[in-house]
Amino acid sequence: MIRRCAFALAIAAVLVAAAVPSTAGPRLADVRGHLLLGYAKLFAGDTPGGSLSVGAGVDHPAGSGLRAGLDLGYHLLGSRTLVQGTLSSGLDYSLFEALAQLHWAPGGGGPQVVLSGGPGLFVARANLASSPVGATFSRQAVEETRAGLAFGATVARRRAAPVRIGLEAGLRVVPLETTTWTLATARLAILY
Repeated sequence: MIRRCAFALAIAAVLVAAAVPSTAGPRLADVRGHLLLGYAKLFAGDTPGGSLSVGAGVDHPAGSGLRAGLDLGYHLLGSRTLVQGTLSSGLDYSLFEALAQLHWAPGGGGPQVVLSGGPGLFVARANLASSPVGATFSRQAVEETRAGLAFGATVARRRAAPVRIGLEAGLRVVPLETTTWTLATARLAILY
């Protein structure tokens, strides 16, 4: 399954790279990046309240108003306590992502809005705390690597500057073996 996910991500990266105009050679000056820091919440049944989300990415022009790039992100999604009779254990949720993104920035006045989307490879985890009773709750643990989709919208000032601050809202959809993890993010974006 990991090979199929890696193959799908490789195909997506090739398609994104093919979108870069062939007449102009890549220039380092055209590469842009971003750092993201904020909050993530998982929606998948009885899950914790959410926690820290971080990400970083780079992109390059891919046409009029389009940019293609790669993003990495990590989401600490919180913990919850499992109880069965007199036994209890903790379950810690997290999600790692590697994304191939296409970014579109429509023209116009006012703040700059960038819409992003693309496939990704996700490592979803719900780890049991180390304890002798952990085996009792092993069916609730998750450790899966799956392909999924990521969408986002970033709003920032349109004014040209070496570094700009914006806000990003995102959505991840990761179909797992027994359920689908849907993750919402709200993060501060540092664009450079």
